[in-house]
Amino acid sequence: MWKDKLKKVQDISSKFSVSCTRPGAPMEVIKPWLTRVQEITGVMPPNELTDVLLHTNGFEWNGHILYGVDRDSFPTPPEYSVYGLIEQNEIWYEVEEQKAYLFLGEGNISWYVYEIATGRYLELDNPSGREVGAFSSFSEMFEKLLDDSLQ
Repeated sequence: MWKDKLKKVQDISSKFSVSCTRPGAPMEVIKPWLTRVQEITGVMPPNELTDVLLHTNGFEWNGHILYGVDRDSFPTPPEYSVYGLIEQNEIWYEVEEQKAYLFLGEGNISWYVYEIATGRYLELDNPSGREVGAFSSFSEMFEKLLDDSLQ
């Protein structure tokens, strides 16, 4: 389902000669990157995120961002820019309470996160950190991010 929504956003963004997606990252880059994510954050990103990253290394449209594989994880950094998941989490982890989450993306007024202790996917208000939504899976959360980007 997220692929259909992503295609819709891509079609809209192409009308403005802008790309909201990046080329997918290859598995030989993703696997060691996943290990780095776990070493740095203490949590392994969801398998569903890997599926998305194989399709598009990050997403950015209309103030909504899905973090991707960090540029320094590639043997030769890609020519495009990406909000790297490790880089972004290092920023958010400067606030101790935020270490309870793996930050996966953000919106105009939201953070999209994985709550480490409970295994829940959440939308949090940015900057208060108050829970405003919960999702049954990463895919459901990503679909919400895509829907929000279309508004």
